Amino acid sequence: MCSKESLNTISYYLQASSGAFGFIGALSIIIAYLSYKDLRTYYFQAVFFTSIADGLKATVYFVPFSALKISEVCYICAITTNYMTIASAMWTLFISVVLYQALFKSVVEVEKYIKIWCIFVFCIMPLVFILPLITDSYGLLTINCTFKENFSGNLWRIGLFYLPGWVMIFVSLYTYFKIFKKLNFELIDRDTKSILKKVILYPLVIIFFFIMLSTLRILENRLSSSCELKYFSAICLSLYASQGFWNAMIFFTTA
Repeated sequence: MCSKESLNTISYYLQASSGAFGFIGALSIIIAYLSYKDLRTYYFQAVFFTSIADGLKATVYFVPFSALKISEVCYICAITTNYMTIASAMWTLFISVVLYQALFKSVVEVEKYIKIWCIFVFCIMPLVFILPLITDSYGLLTINCTFKENFSGNLWRIGLFYLPGWVMIFVSLYTYFKIFKKLNFELIDRDTKSILKKVILYPLVIIFFFIMLSTLRILENRLSSSCELKYFSAICLSLYASQGFWNAMIFFTTA
C-alpha cells in the first residue's frame, strides 16, 4: 500500500500509538519524582522538567487529523512539538553543565543555574518559537504540523531546531567526555555510579533522535519521493513521538 490516503492513515495511527507510549513513560517519571523525596535532587529535577516537555510533545500526536487542518490548532501543535523538543535538550544540557562545574570549577551554584535555565526555557524560548508565525512559516505537512517547506520555513527549521539541537548535543558530549575522563570510577560509590549512568544515557536518546531526524531530512531533500522513503518517515516520526517512553526505560531500569 503506497497510496497517499493509506500512508497517511498508517502514519497517523503509528504516531498516535507511539505518542501514547511516550506520554505514559513521561507521566510515570513525573509521578515517581513527585512521590519519592529521595529523587528530588537537582539532577532529577532536570529529568522531571524533561519529562514534562516529552509528555506535552506526546499529546500533540493525539490530535485528530481533521483538527490539524484548522490553522490555529496546527500552529499550536507545531510550536509545541518543536519547542518541547528543544526544551528537553536544554534540560539534558543543564545536567552536563552542573556536573562539569562541580568537577572542574569545584563550585556548584545549582540554584543560580536552575533559575537562569527556568527563565530561558519557560519564558524566553516560547516567545522565540512564536516568531515563525510572523512569516507564516508553520503549516500542515502530510499529517504533521511543523515548519513549512519554503525558504522562510527552512530557515526557521535550521535556526530554531537543527542548529541549536546539534550545538547542545556537541556541548553535552564534550562535557561528558571531560567528566568521564577525569573521574576515577573505582573511588565512586554505587549510588553515584547509578546516577552517572542515567544522566549519560539521556543525551544519547536525544542524539539518536536528532541523527534520525537529520538523516530523514537529508534523504527527503536528496531523493525523489518513494514508498520506501515515506514508510521510513513514518517510522522515524513514530519513534520521535515515543521519546518519553525511552527516557522512562532509562529512569526505571538503569541500576
